[in-house]
Amino acid sequence: MITIDCGRQMHGDLNARIAQLTDLTRDLMLIANGDIPIPSIEAAPCLDQVVLAKRVMPCLIGHLDEATDYSRVFRTSELMVADWETGWVRTQGRFYRIRRVLDRATK
Repeated sequence: MITIDCGRQMHGDLNARIAQLTDLTRDLMLIANGDIPIPSIEAAPCLDQVVLAKRVMPCLIGHLDEATDYSRVFRTSELMVADWETGWVRTQGRFYRIRRVLDRATK
């Protein structure tokens, strides 16, 4: 996750993340068009004795709009960039504005 602090300094390697996402997009577009990237697969490292696992990724949990006794709590997709001081985040799916942060350790 990339964060922007109150001094407008960025923490994390945004260019490296852009490169990763660009590569992923390219590969997914090839696969969607029915073109399996055989050279990339042949050059890839080989995994052995594999099991399916899950990773914990940063996300936000909160209410859409103003929290009320009747509003639902939901979870965002993976958190990509957060600017806590200005009050916005970019998740994998979209931007959100932040009204209130309850857990100060989130920052």
